[in-house]
Formats: sequence, structure tokens, C-alpha cells
Amino acid sequence: MKKINLKKFDTLLYITVVLFSIFYVITLRSSLKGGFIAGADWNSPATKQQYSRALEMFSSTWSDGLYLGFRNSTHTNLWFIMFTIALSHIITDLSLTPIVLIVLIQLFAFLTTYHFLKDLNISRLSALLGGIFLATSPIFFNYLLMGWIYVLVDFSLLNLSLLFIRSGLTSKKTSHILLAGVFFGMAFVQSQAILWIPLVVVSHILFGNFKAVCLKRKVLAIVLFLLTGVVLNAPTVLALVALPNNTLFNNGILKSGVSIGTSVNATPINLIRLLGSGYNSQYEVSQEGVVFAFASFIVTLLIITLLITRRKYEDGTVKGFFLLFFIPVFAYIIGGNRELMSKIPGAVIFRDTARFSFVSTYASAVLLGVFFDCLKTLNRKVKAGIYTLVTVWIGVMVLPWVNGNLVDQPNKIGPDVRLRSLKYPEDYFKNEEKLSGEMKAYRVLYLPIGVLDINANQLFHGPYREIQDVFAVYSPLPGTLGVNDRYLGNTEVFIKALTKEIRNENNPNLYPYLISTSTRFIVLRTTVKFPNRDIVTKYLDGLVSENKATLYYNGKDIRTYEILNPYPLIYSPDKILEVDTNNINMTLFDNTENKLALADTIPTREYAEKVDIKFTKINATKYKIEIKNAGDMVPLVFTDSYDSYWQITKSDETLLETLLPKSLEKYYSHFVVNSYANGWIIETKRLCTHETFCTKSSDGHYSLNFTVAYLPQYLLKVGLLLGAVTLTVAGLLISRRDRERTATIEPF
Repeated sequence: MKKINLKKFDTLLYITVVLFSIFYVITLRSSLKGGFIAGADWNSPATKQQYSRALEMFSSTWSDGLYLGFRNSTHTNLWFIMFTIALSHIITDLSLTPIVLIVLIQLFAFLTTYHFLKDLNISRLSALLGGIFLATSPIFFNYLLMGWIYVLVDFSLLNLSLLFIRSGLTSKKTSHILLAGVFFGMAFVQSQAILWIPLVVVSHILFGNFKAVCLKRKVLAIVLFLLTGVVLNAPTVLALVALPNNTLFNNGILKSGVSIGTSVNATPINLIRLLGSGYNSQYEVSQEGVVFAFASFIVTLLIITLLITRRKYEDGTVKGFFLLFFIPVFAYIIGGNRELMSKIPGAVIFRDTARFSFVSTYASAVLLGVFFDCLKTLNRKVKAGIYTLVTVWIGVMVLPWVNGNLVDQPNKIGPDVRLRSLKYPEDYFKNEEKLSGEMKAYRVLYLPIGVLDINANQLFHGPYREIQDVFAVYSPLPGTLGVNDRYLGNTEVFIKALTKEIRNENNPNLYPYLISTSTRFIVLRTTVKFPNRDIVTKYLDGLVSENKATLYYNGKDIRTYEILNPYPLIYSPDKILEVDTNNINMTLFDNTENKLALADTIPTREYAEKVDIKFTKINATKYKIEIKNAGDMVPLVFTDSYDSYWQITKSDETLLETLLPKSLEKYYSHFVVNSYANGWIIETKRLCTHETFCTKSSDGHYSLNFTVAYLPQYLLKVGLLLGAVTLTVAGLLISRRDRERTATIEPF
């Protein structure tokens, strides 16, 4: 029998992949009928402006998009956001961008798995089948349907990490270990990867077939690999270590439905299927039938057969991946005890133990490749039977995509998730364009709050079928509210009170909340589910008749109201309500009926002297303030949610001050106002005695300039600088050493 030319095999494979990619994009595009992918957790921007806003939000340590502002502690997905934005500039039709992204992610996962299995000396055909398995498994498909593409990107980054780890250990090139660590650092795009990828990589280093590599070198490789990943994420790590974020590590979510929902399906039978990636609850709903039920056990049974029959593991790689194969069993045992999990620091990151199926799915792909490679010793009939089983598996798993069953309308109530598309109403784009021209010194409130249930579209109507509100998330003006299952810190009580008022069916009183949160616009969507729409519309129309608001945009799908004279993001209040010495609430309402229900209605002290204040928003973390006509003390309110890391600093004039600003904290007190916002009392007289940027006029009043800045943003800059310098220097030194090293010199 004539042998296959291996180089031609790979060339033919890549040509096939390119042609298939084009066909895949065209097919998906046709199935989705030209709309934007929406539903589940898909939140792809729909306009160029939204892509720019996404970049602005993800590159900042403070997100002013929703929840009255909150700390953004991780920036590990920034590189992926930038890649997506670059892709959106190449593709003129923005609705096509996520489709191309899906195809690239799926095919890249297939190809990198194929190359990793080849590197394990597994035959090309077996490696091919292993790669196909990974990219067609229910776990992989389901994450695509859900929009959890960060998880799928990590499959490829894991493969690249393993390839360079193997190359570094076998070729004695430390620079390859460094590159593996870079891919690990990029994998932080999904938080659980902090545990997933080290589990797989460390297991492979310790159990892999590296007979010529001593334990010391393995340990040093692990250390360099992990350190590189951490250094690459120095901006995030440095900020979290130096300035801890209590809301990020609040474990309250561990007992929420979001975290324990998958535990309901953790039956022994489902766990057996899950090990081989043959089970996923949402995929399961869409794929009923005897054939699917049978096929879902095939991979698990094949791998357990390998475990039983192959008793001598001359390649320790198999041992390591067998341990990883059973990870979901251990995860579910621990995950079932929520009290135990809540005591583990940072457990909120790994709260949904079902996500550890990432590890077992990857292990299944590797072990399946090993299994096929072992078939060459069997007779033809046995091999034919096994290949038939595998063909059934691939056919059953791929068929829903080929016949469009997963790109279709859900036919059941419940988590019947499909890949769906939506053509947003023209009013959404026109309203956004109009808002884009407004001053960024105010907020906008989008109603209804949270996901959108579209009444007239059955694809997006009903539980589990709603869409993410991308026009609110990426609003050109900072948003006011959103729905979140995490702890929101100081805004928690305030947001619940405002949400309750929006849902008030009797006599809602939104006006005090709107002006106190600097909300200038209310965008009311008229064709989505909003039980209290008529009441809220009547209330807003009443504000118009009272000359407190105007109708800003009136379309078929949107009515936007403009609130007149709301207070800006930063202002100096007319009155101070002092609840006690440790909790000062400021308010600027002259009429007690306009005071927030959350604030004390009996003023104990007034600050009547008015000051002239102007501010310029540089970005979400930095505001330049100019104050004139100030007395000995100046009260200041910033309506973003309170965070102790908001500081008043000297305006930066030098490069050093740009990186490390001079805090003026000895001249002010900082506290919560209006139950959620930032408040300061600045001791102007004392400050102006010691600082040159403050001047005193002949009438005894003061003029000064300063900055309101968010401290973690400066640590982000320092972290970026340190990370870049460290990796560059390390890379140069290691590369130089690799070049100079002879075969007898140790690599560390």
C-alpha cells in the first residue's frame, strides 16, 4: 500500500480548512438571515461607537457604564477586545464580525489540538479525529450558543502553552517556556483559566514523557511558566494586591441560582456522560432522541476502555490526562457543599463547578487521540466497529449545525438555547446617534432594566430567550442601572430602592433619584416587555407638563425624555444633612418632598455659601476640577458610587505625577453621601496655606485647580510598565542565553 506523503497531508488539511471556513461563514450568515447574533450572553456591539465604548470601558479600572459606576478589577480580556475591534474594522458589515469570530475560534481550536496530538507522536489521522472531537463536542457547541467565547479561546491558548512547554523542555530552550507563559497570561481572558490551564500544564510537565528532563528542570519550568503568566497580568495583580477589591471576592453569589443551577443536573448518569463531553443540559434540551442519548455515552466508554485495557503506561502523558478526565467528579463533590466553598478565598471565581468540564473535555480529546492511535494493533473488524461508533458520535454532534437545528427558534420553555439573530429597530441607532452628541457630564437611564424581552419576536420572547441590552451597556453616555447577581457594594441599597420605585404601580416618584444621580435622559423602549410601562410613561409625561422634562426623541420603538436641570456628575451642594459624625449625607434639594427616601429629611446643618465649579471629564477615572469663589471649606459631591480609592490629587504636571499623583488627602475628609455616592469636605483655607496651586483673592475667597482621580488606574499604568519592561528584559536575556547555550549546558 502506497504511503501518504505527510507534508501533502498537512497542506491538503490547511487548504480544506480555508475552504471550509469560507463555506462555514456563508452558511451561518445565511442561517442567521443577516441580523446581529443576540440572546443568552451574546453582547456583541452593534455600532462602531459601541466598539469604541467597549474598548474605553475594558481598558479602565473604573467602569461608568452601569450600576452608577463600579470597579473593573481585571483587564485580561483587553487583548481580545482589541482583536475583535480590529476584526470589525476589516469587516464592513458589523453583524458579520461575531460570525467570523465563531468560525475562527472553532477552527483554531481544532487545528491547535491536531498539532498538539501530533507532537505527542500520535498519527495524523488519530490527531485529526481528536481535534474534530474537541471542536464538535456539546460543551464546545453550547459555549458558542451561550456566547461564552472566552472559554473557547482558552482551548487554543492551552494547546499553544502545551506545545511550547514541550518544545522548551525537549529542546532546552527557555525562551519557549517563556512563550508558553505568555499564552497562559493571555488565557486569563476567562477567570477560571487561572486554575484550568495550570492544572493541565503542570500535570503534563510532571507526568509527561520527558525522560531526559530532571525534576529540578521541570519545577523551574513550572515556576517560569506561572510567573510569566502573572507578570503579563501585572496591572490586574498589582492593583488587587495593593488595593484589594472586596466586591470582587464577595462569595455571596455562591448560593445564587446562577451558581447552583447546574448542580440540579449532577446525577451519576449525567456525570458519566459529562466526562466524555457527551452531556450539557442546554445542548441536551435541543437534541432529544434515542440516537443522541446513546451517542452521548460513546466517548466516555471508549476512554474507560483505554483505561482498563492499557495497563502499562510507558508514556506518563496518558496518566496525567486520565487524572484530568475525572476532574468534574471531584469538582461536583466539592461544589455540592456551598458552605465549604464559601470559606475558600476567591471561590466566587470558580463558583460554577460545571465549568470544570473544560478540563475533562480537553482531556477527552487527548485520550481519544491516544485511543485511536492504539487501534493499529487490533484486527480490522474491531477497528471497523470502533470507527463506526465514532462516526455515529461525530454525525450526531455535527448534524444539529449542518441541518440548522441549533440556529433556529427554541421550541420549548426553559433553557433551550439556540444561536439567533436580531435586526435591531432603526430607532435604536438613531437615538444612540443623537445621544452621542450630548455632553458626557450626565447619565442616561434605559428602561426596562436588564435583559430585553421582545414582545413581537418569538425568538426573543419569554424566559431564557431575552437579549443583552447592548445599547445600554455600551451607551455613549454613562448608564444608570443594570441587573447584576454580584454584590454591588455601596450602590446595592440605592439601586434596589430606585428599582422598586420604577416598579411602583401606584405613584412612582423617580424625579429625586434622577436628578441626584445626574440622569439627564430616560430611554423608554416601547416594543419590549415592561409591565409598568404605561404607569412610568404617564409619570414622565407628567414631568413634561410640569416643565421638569421634555420629549427628546419620539419614535416607533423608543421614547426618550430629557430631564431638565439635573445635577452634573460633580457639584457642590447647597445643604448638608448630618446623620451622625461617621455618616454624612449631603443633599442639594431645597424642598423636603424632593429628598431621597434614603436620606435624613431633617437637616441639622446648612452650607449656604455657593461656589463656582467647573469640571472636565478626561476619562472615567479622571476629572479636572476648577473651583472659584470658595470659602474656608468646600463640600463636593461626585455621583459615581462610593469607593475609598477615589481621591483628590494635585493636577499632574510632570511625567512622574502622571504615574504617581500627589494625594491631597490630609486636606479633606471622604465619605458616603446620599447613601451611595462620593462626598468630600475640602479644608480650602488650610490647603491654600501650604499649596501653591491655590490662590486667595482680595475678598477672602479662594480659587484652586485639582483632580478627582481613581487610584487603581495609576497602578494599572505602573503595572503595564513593569510587566512590559520585565517581559522584554527577561525575553532578551533568555533568548541570548539560548543562543549561547550548548547541548551540555542546563537551560536554567
